[in-house]
Amino acid sequence: MNASEYTNVKINLPLTGGEPIVKTVGFINDGFTLFFNAQHLLLKLTVIERCFFDFICEVMRIGDNDITIDEGVKTNFQEHLKQVSGGKKIVTLNQLTKYVQKLSGLNLILKTQNKGRYIVNPKYVFKGGAPARKKYMKRLIENRIALKLPLKGLLHIPESDFLKVSETEKNKSRAINPALALYFKSYTRRNS
Repeated sequence: MNASEYTNVKINLPLTGGEPIVKTVGFINDGFTLFFNAQHLLLKLTVIERCFFDFICEVMRIGDNDITIDEGVKTNFQEHLKQVSGGKKIVTLNQLTKYVQKLSGLNLILKTQNKGRYIVNPKYVFKGGAPARKKYMKRLIENRIALKLPLKGLLHIPESDFLKVSETEKNKSRAINPALALYFKSYTRRNS
């Protein structure tokens, strides 16, 4: 991290019988918000898996949680882990690939249509403000419906319940979104 990524705070360190000495403490500016609704999933991670998850949350893109988890990211994590553990903790690229699979299986990260590219689930973590998260969650769910990608992990109810359209809802809105209509049709066929 370079100096511009830190906010410096001046601290007065009192001395007995003299003028206080001013010391500077640096705090990193960038970060992400972890929401409490992820706790049940985070408990399923080992210490190093959790460290890896936090690492990808730190390096994901601001505003859409996008991250390409490639060999470069994995190598950077290996170096980071070695540094923060004083060389006591080491993880292989193969182990990191398994961690990615586990994070995906827990829906902490969501697969995209591009190999190696993921979205850190904004239901649990977001790098940006609350209004941006709300807007992004809406766009993400609508896009995943249009692309026929799973919604699991993004919803508070089962996907099948979410996608059911009652007669009342149909009557309320006669003009259904064409992409949503296609998804309903394909979802019904898949689950029949």
